[in-house]
Amino acid sequence: VWGKEFADKLAQDSKWLRRAMKVNDISFEVYYNSLLGGKAIVRNFVFNALRLGIQPIRTAAHVAADIPLSGFGKLRPREYYLGEVGQDIVASLGVLREAGMDAIRIMKTGDRFIEPGHEMTERLIRGKLGRVVNIPSTLMDAGDAFFYRPLKTQSLYRQAFVQAKHSGLKGRKFVEQLAELKANPTPEMMIKAEDDALKALFRRGSNFADALTGGLIRAREHRIGGFTPQKIVMPFIKVPVNLTEFGLGHSPLAAFNLKMYDNIARRSPQAAEQVGNMMLGSAIAGSLAWYAYSGQITGEAPRNAAERDRFFRDGKQPFSMRIGDTWIGYQQVPILNMVLPQVVAVVDAIRNKDDKAVSENAADAVFTISRGVTQQGFVTGLNQAMEAITDPERSGETFINKTMRQKVMENLKE
Repeated sequence: VWGKEFADKLAQDSKWLRRAMKVNDISFEVYYNSLLGGKAIVRNFVFNALRLGIQPIRTAAHVAADIPLSGFGKLRPREYYLGEVGQDIVASLGVLREAGMDAIRIMKTGDRFIEPGHEMTERLIRGKLGRVVNIPSTLMDAGDAFFYRPLKTQSLYRQAFVQAKHSGLKGRKFVEQLAELKANPTPEMMIKAEDDALKALFRRGSNFADALTGGLIRAREHRIGGFTPQKIVMPFIKVPVNLTEFGLGHSPLAAFNLKMYDNIARRSPQAAEQVGNMMLGSAIAGSLAWYAYSGQITGEAPRNAAERDRFFRDGKQPFSMRIGDTWIGYQQVPILNMVLPQVVAVVDAIRNKDDKAVSENAADAVFTISRGVTQQGFVTGLNQAMEAITDPERSGETFINKTMRQKVMENLKE
C-alpha cells in the first residue's frame, strides 16, 4: 500500500513504526471528531430522547404479547405487567436532575463515558488543544450520559415491579416491597439494568451482534505499515450494527427471526419481548402504508436517471415524510427509520407490479431497505461510499473531496 521500500523501513525500524502509528492515531482522532461534530450531536440527542420516550409504548407491546404467550399466567409466570408502563414514566422523569449532573460532569472533566459508542481509542491529543479537538466526542459522551441514568432506572423499576408481583403481595405490602426493591436493588438487577441501558444507547447489542462487530472491528483496526486507512470508509461499526438489529427487530421482517419461534416453543419470556417488538413495528407499518401509497413517504431516490430527476424536481427528499408542505426526514426516529423503508419498498413493488418485472421490483426493494440502513448517522463513511457507487455523477466527486482527500489531508495538517 505504501510502497515496498517504505514498508521495509517500517518493519526494520520500530521507532518509525511507532511514529507512523502515532501519526495515524492522531489523524483519526481529529477525523472521528470531525464526523461527530455539528448535526451529529443534535441527532444523537434527539434520537436518545425519542428512544427514552417510546419505552412505555414498547413495554405496553410486550405486555400485549406476554399475556397470551404465558397462557394468562398458567403456562409460565408472566414477565410483563401493565403497571410497568407507569414505572417507565416515573423512572424517566424522576432522575432528570441527576442525569443532567452526569452530563455536566463529563463536559467539565472530559472523562469518557462507559464503552464509547464513537469507538475512539485513547485520546492522544492532550492539554487545551486536546480538549478543543475532542469537543464533539465529549458532547456525544455527555449526551449519552444524560440518557444513561433514566434508561437504567427504567429497567430497575420494571424489574422491581415484576419481582414485587411475583412475591404475591397485595395492597400496602406490595407497595412497600416495590419501594424496597427500588431503593435496594439486587446485584443481578443492577447488572441487567446497566446492560439494558447500554443496549438502549446502542453501545451494546445481542450476543450475535457483539460477535459480528468484534470481528469487523478487528478487521478495521488491522494496521498496514502502522496505518489504518480502512477507517475512512467504516469509522463506526458497533452502533450501526446494534441500530440495525434494533430496527429489524421492530419491523415486519422480524417474522423471519427463527430464534423468536424457538423462544415461543420453549415458553421463554424473551419471546414476549420479540413478538411485542414485531407487533409494534408491524402496526406502525400497516397504519402508514396508505400514506406511503399516496406518495407522502419516500425511501431512496429512484435509481433510474429520469425518475430520479423527476423525484427531486417534485421537491421530494429521500427517506422523508411529508407533513403539510414540508418534507421531514424520519431517519433519526427510532423504529420509523427501519420500518418505513420497508413499507416504501413493498408499496413501490405493488404500485409498479405491471410496469416492472418481479426481479426488478425485488432488486428495488432490497436496494431501498439496504440504503435505509446506511442512511443512519453513524454510517457516514459507508453511506457516502454507496452514494458514490450508485450515483457517481451526483455524489462521486463529493465522496472523493469530502471523505478521502479533504478530511484526511486537513486532519494530517492539524
